[in-house]
Amino acid sequence: MPAWEVSYSPGPVVALDPGTTRSAVVCMLPNGALRASWIRPNPEVAAWLRKVALGEHIHEWTLVVEMMGCYGQTVGITTFDTLIWLGRFIESWGGRFAKIERREVKKYLCNSMSAKDKNVRQAMIDRYGGDEVALAGKKCPRCKGKGWFGAGRKECGECHGACWERVDGPLANISADQWAALAVAHGYYERGKIITEAAQPQQLLQTPAGAPST
Repeated sequence: MPAWEVSYSPGPVVALDPGTTRSAVVCMLPNGALRASWIRPNPEVAAWLRKVALGEHIHEWTLVVEMMGCYGQTVGITTFDTLIWLGRFIESWGGRFAKIERREVKKYLCNSMSAKDKNVRQAMIDRYGGDEVALAGKKCPRCKGKGWFGAGRKECGECHGACWERVDGPLANISADQWAALAVAHGYYERGKIITEAAQPQQLLQTPAGAPST
């Protein structure tokens, strides 16, 4: 089946940050819940996309890829190698896909196209509740993360010795280029909000006072 491009389609996404030899993938639901995240050699990524494309519910998912843009600078052979792989990934997927440039992602997540990678990463962490919630979890408030409480160091009755009120956060295992793939997913959804709002009939913005809501 030939792939077809969309600007936005609601539903879960397979976000992909392509590289010359290895690429990062994040599978995410519209509510931000992560289903999978990993980095693999490009041939393995292409094979995985072909396999997933045969799934029963694949029509619900959109492949979102980070697309390279023109910045007026000289590029090397690795850039073109990455673009070749990008095309292979889309072909392997063979379904609905969307492209988003890195500068778009920065604009939607950081309100600045000149934002640095560290700013994008922090924007992701903030969306999931900050460092304590998104990354390291939260220590038990009773034993302060010691696992014991009181004289004799008896096991904490609150966390039962686990030390944590909440285990590692949803982004605890995100690393390296997975951050870029995660940002691609969130940038895509932010663009989707703008497209959806722009498509709303103008009269919905002028609902008379006291009118029932839908």
